[in-house]
Amino acid sequence: MNRTRTNARTAGQRAEPRQPLGLMRVPTREPAQQVTDALTPYARSVRLRLATDRRSVTT
Repeated sequence: MNRTRTNARTAGQRAEPRQPLGLMRVPTREPAQQVTDALTPYARSVRLRLATDRRSVTT
């Protein structure tokens, strides 16, 4: 498995509280769940914690 540029920079690092190593934004809850489902196996394999925030943002 090839590492992405982001993974190479974050490999072996731990996030500080309230300072995530990365952030991915999607427009609605359904794609957020799809992204979470797709990234979970990868995150486990490289020992990263994955969190999903399903709050709606209105403008």
